[in-house]
Amino acid sequence: MDSLTISVYGQLRRAELTATADDAISRLGSSLPDGGVVVLGDLAVALLRGGTVDQGLDVSRSLAAAAQAKPNTMGKERTNLVAVLLPAGGRDLAHHLRQLSA
Repeated sequence: MDSLTISVYGQLRRAELTATADDAISRLGSSLPDGGVVVLGDLAVALLRGGTVDQGLDVSRSLAAAAQAKPNTMGKERTNLVAVLLPAGGRDLAHHLRQLSA
């Protein structure tokens, strides 16, 4: 449910996105489940599209670590999409995410 809520809030640029993002990350915890990579990817996309770039970069870094630790097909799709959305200041991270999606 997190991914759907996050995606909708991001597309609608709802103020609840930041709180929802924090809550989702808290619930995922440090022992990230396999589906957590997808949730982090959706969250990073929503934040970046919604204009919350600093938080989007933080989540993108978490996504990179999670995708490296638990690679899966859906996670690779998310890492590639996030790489495209990162601002110029995130070029190194974007490059790393593209490598993970290959």
